[in-house]
Amino acid sequence: MSRVAILGTATADQVFRLSAAFEQEGTIAVRRVTQARAGGAPVYTGAALTQRGHEASPVFDLGDDADGSMILNACRRAGMPIDAIAIQPDGSTSSCLLVYAADGRDFCLFDPGRLASAPLTDAQASAVERAEMVVIAATDASRVEHILDRLRPDQRLVWIFKHDPNCFPDRLCRQLMQRADIVFHNRAEAALVEGWLSLAGPDMLRIRTSGGDGVRIAYGALTIDVPTRSLRLADPTGAGDSFAGYMLAALLDGADRVDAAHKALSATAAFLIDDNRCADPAGRGEREQNA
Repeated sequence: MSRVAILGTATADQVFRLSAAFEQEGTIAVRRVTQARAGGAPVYTGAALTQRGHEASPVFDLGDDADGSMILNACRRAGMPIDAIAIQPDGSTSSCLLVYAADGRDFCLFDPGRLASAPLTDAQASAVERAEMVVIAATDASRVEHILDRLRPDQRLVWIFKHDPNCFPDRLCRQLMQRADIVFHNRAEAALVEGWLSLAGPDMLRIRTSGGDGVRIAYGALTIDVPTRSLRLADPTGAGDSFAGYMLAALLDGADRVDAAHKALSATAAFLIDDNRCADPAGRGEREQNA
């Protein structure tokens, strides 16, 4: 078992599907796919790592409200330690409205809530200090900078990139690229990530997810494309973060890079089907997604 700390933002997510494109005027019929549920990289990535037998500590803050209690309970049910989850008594929890439109586009409407930009608590700092692997996802940039300044050489750093300049301004992206051992990003983010590759170390592992076109693994001078099973999903939320967690678990268990990707793709497909993200057990649904 390895200890992993996952720094990021937890959100109360609701998922909707639109029957038309956003450009249509007037009323657009929608279907709510979910009630509010726990989301964000620390939740999905942490749950996947925990399921595979690793100690994954989510490191984030919540408001003292109903959404915060819901997310805290979801982490408990998943078996994750919750001592590095801080409750801000006067805060309100972040939330996301995830919208999947009829024209195939995705929209993420993010409400950061009302959470003070507080330094890490003692319990959060301890979780990071004890970890053999530290995962950085989208969160307050000052917290990431604080951790980078204190990261030990023996701690592996994983960066789950998100195109959000508020969380990842250019200067911080350059720092992360110089230090990261593993970087996850999707196809739409590839050009941005590639712009910083000259700063990366020679052994950095880069994993690019590309929807139904598969996963690309790059390390050293090698680039390997790993094919995927395509699922048709009503709700792909969390698929990429779950994939990252399953792949990290396989790597921690000693799998090579390609085998780890295959294992992660299979595990992610099982998660999506078991969590009723597809219309039926055969994987047919409303949307094609990498899995």
